[in-house]
Amino acid sequence: HYQIGCWHYLSTSYDFKYDPAEIQKELGMTYFTTPEHWHYGKTGKEEKKMEEYMASAKKLDMPVMYVDRRFFATKYFAKPDPEKARERLRFAKENWGDQIVGVFVTDEPWWGHMDNHKTIDDCKKMVDMVREEDPDIWTFIGLLGVDDRYKKGKAELEDYIDTVHPDFLLFNVYSQLMAEDWEKEQGMINFYYQLYMYYE
Repeated sequence: HYQIGCWHYLSTSYDFKYDPAEIQKELGMTYFTTPEHWHYGKTGKEEKKMEEYMASAKKLDMPVMYVDRRFFATKYFAKPDPEKARERLRFAKENWGDQIVGVFVTDEPWWGHMDNHKTIDDCKKMVDMVREEDPDIWTFIGLLGVDDRYKKGKAELEDYIDTVHPDFLLFNVYSQLMAEDWEKEQGMINFYYQLYMYYE
């Protein structure tokens, strides 16, 4: 049995012209990914929308992947705050209980921060915090692709795996979508190189 989800960039402050839970169900997703929360708690608008989306997901019998930008203290995971993230996770569990089956911890944490081990250690802190609160909740971290030098890329990925012990391995690689003829072949090569490395 495979779980199928999606990722979208719109936040709960955006006025959707459709019900995102209904659309994801219609597309065949097995769980509902919430829109990102950027300004949650400031205007009341996002809270109202989240209540609507969560109610819709419950009606559609869709478990929820919770995406909350307060898990990310700053962009690109530069200064993560596990205790603030713990508060947000408890808030979500108090409000929606067993509907929450996963949390998106951060996106592309390696971006500009692979010159030391702090980024990987921060990923571990956040994942450990979630597991302390609820070991059954999935933890998602969207990684970038690895270095195109095999030994360096393999070492980086093994370091991440050995340190964080993630529930899933995800990589954000879009080179297979390159449009220009002169880019297409290299883009496909890069994509399958990443896929092979993660598979290994």
